[in-house]
Amino acid sequence: MRRWWKKPRKIVVGGKVFRWSLLDRPRYRELRVWRETEERLAFCLRLTYPECWAIDLFRPKAVAYVIGWYEGTGRETLDVPSLQAEPALLEGLLDLFFAPEEGEQRARFLKHIQVFPPPFKREW
Repeated sequence: MRRWWKKPRKIVVGGKVFRWSLLDRPRYRELRVWRETEERLAFCLRLTYPECWAIDLFRPKAVAYVIGWYEGTGRETLDVPSLQAEPALLEGLLDLFFAPEEGEQRARFLKHIQVFPPPFKREW
């Protein structure tokens, strides 16, 4: 599988400027976020490909939600490597992408991502 890297883009969340990029790995897709003035990563979040089926990280609204959630929690780093390890973030993203009348599809999606657990080690 050919790996690719989406060029870093800027996004403004809560009056702060961030840069974000997507990196494709063999078993997951990685969202990387930097603060505008810093060179080191602010945080990195990994989504398995089944999770990417419903949660579209190419949309700026999804990236803005993840950054807003991260900034709202007041963490220094995002210490959990996967989306399934943060149920509050997962529920918020599902509310963003599933309409209230799509409860059946949402339940099927949640069941499907439990079958494919997130990767446990970092792949280079």
